[in-house]
This record gives sequence, structure tokens and C-alpha cells, in this order.
Amino acid sequence: MHRTLRISTTVVLWVLLGQAFAQEQEVTITSREVVERLIRLEEGQKTLTQRLEDVNTTLNKRIDDLRVEMNQRFEQVDRRFDDMNNRFNDIMTLLHIIISTLVALVLAIAGAGFLMWRKILTVDAAVQTKIGLDQSVRDQVLHLEQEIGFVKGKIKELSEALGKR
Repeated sequence: MHRTLRISTTVVLWVLLGQAFAQEQEVTITSREVVERLIRLEEGQKTLTQRLEDVNTTLNKRIDDLRVEMNQRFEQVDRRFDDMNNRFNDIMTLLHIIISTLVALVLAIAGAGFLMWRKILTVDAAVQTKIGLDQSVRDQVLHLEQEIGFVKGKIKELSEALGKR
């Protein structure tokens, strides 16, 4: 910063000296005028230095304020991302519950179907056994009916034979 001020002071002096030499030689500058001008230049340089420091301070304050504001916004964005992550976690938990429930329902239905199938097979076997028994009973009844028919025929023959006598 001081380097900049020195350079600007040097440039100003060169310009002033350049103008002084460019003018006609008639105007003579006394050393007192040169000293006064140098004093004014130094005062101007001090004023410029002070203004630059003020600008620098103001600029630093603005940068710090912007940095604080940016950090606050980043924190807000981070909180929003955390909220979104929590929402996604809640949705994933809900999906896990729904999928688990559906799997449990499918397994329950499959289990119930298996049990009904086994019951149907058991009932079918019992029906087949009963049908087999019924067939056996029918065969026996038929045999008995034939025996009764045979016995009736014999009784009729005997009664006719006894009736002729």
C-alpha cells in the first residue's frame, strides 16, 4: 500500500515537474513555493492514505459480512439437505414396512393354500376310502339280496311241496 502511494506521489511529481519544465523559463518557482506544494502533496497523500485505509476497512467489513451471510445460507442449505435425508429415510422405512407386510401376506396366503390343499387331499382320501367301503357294502348287500332271493325261492318250493301234500 505504501509502495502504491510512493509510486503515485512520484508520478504526480514527474507530471508537475514535466509541466514546470514544459512552460517557459520566465516563471520561476521559489523554493518556498516548492516546499508549500510538497507539503500540500504530503497532506494529499495522507488524505489519500486515510481514504484508502477507510475503503480497505469498509471493504473488509463488507467481505466479512458477506462471508457470515454465505455461511448462514450454507447452514440453511445443510439443514434442508438433512431434512430431505430424514424424509427419504422415513419413506424408505415406510417402504420396508409395506414390503414386509406384503411378503407376510403372500406367505400367509401360500400357507393357507397349502393347508387347504392338504385338507382337500385328506378329505379326498377319506371320500375314496368311504366310496371303497360303500362299494364293498353294496357288494355285500347285493350278495345278501341274491341269497335272500335264493332262500325265498327255496321257501316257495318247500311251501309248494308241502302244500301238495
